[in-house]
Amino acid sequence: MSISTTISLRQHAYKSGDPVKSSLDLSKHIWNSNGVISLSETDTDFFTGAIDVQLNGTLLSANLGNNKTRTDIDLNLFVANENGSLVFHKPSESLLLSGCCYLLEGKNKLQGLCMGLDGKYHFSEIDLDKHYKNSNGSFATGEDFSHSANYSYIKVSSKQVLLYAELHGKTFWREEDFYYLDEVDLAHNILIRNGEFRYEEQIRPYEPVPSVRIHPVSAPVSSLAMQLEDLLAPLSKLPIATSVGIVAEKQIAEGIEDPNVDEFDE
Repeated sequence: MSISTTISLRQHAYKSGDPVKSSLDLSKHIWNSNGVISLSETDTDFFTGAIDVQLNGTLLSANLGNNKTRTDIDLNLFVANENGSLVFHKPSESLLLSGCCYLLEGKNKLQGLCMGLDGKYHFSEIDLDKHYKNSNGSFATGEDFSHSANYSYIKVSSKQVLLYAELHGKTFWREEDFYYLDEVDLAHNILIRNGEFRYEEQIRPYEPVPSVRIHPVSAPVSSLAMQLEDLLAPLSKLPIATSVGIVAEKQIAEGIEDPNVDEFDE
């Protein structure tokens, strides 16, 4: 695999068992977002201010604009050989495919590890109080649901990331208050984009997912590292991997760069 000055990716791909040359113009797929590689077409052209562009294996890196820190993208995650042609696929933004080790800190903060464009997992956190409210004992779009919740927890499966909470409510036919256990599927509105949790108001349809073991974590954050090795095998089989290379070439723990999770290895 090589890269030219026009960022045209070339490789000897295979078609019907025979090697053929194939190329892919990456300038149509990757962009510059304030000095960081992006997949959004609304951002600046990749070549604008790009300095010292290098391809090491399948890791494309560069200095963009005035950003002195190198930014990189692992092409293993996005480029596939489809019958002799190199094809670029955008990554899934689903909680079910691009993240792992979710837990709820306190009543309202979702924490977990999110896959970044560099092929590594990054610690991320999102305050659910900024997006969900208590509507008389039921979840609704709004704010501060936890302020009137008796308790809350999450439950993760291969199809859902459910937030449960016992929410305060009142009825007009009786004077006493009550608490009702309600649930909301976080996978509908919370995405993983560029290694971070993002909230999107429009409900997103489910993506087909394989049967994979994803842990509902209720232990402290420091226990996340204990689950990484167990998650390695199923994660390597997810659709996020392509035929150009294998995403999980090393243990996931070795790929975590965020300082918030460096302590996991201790």
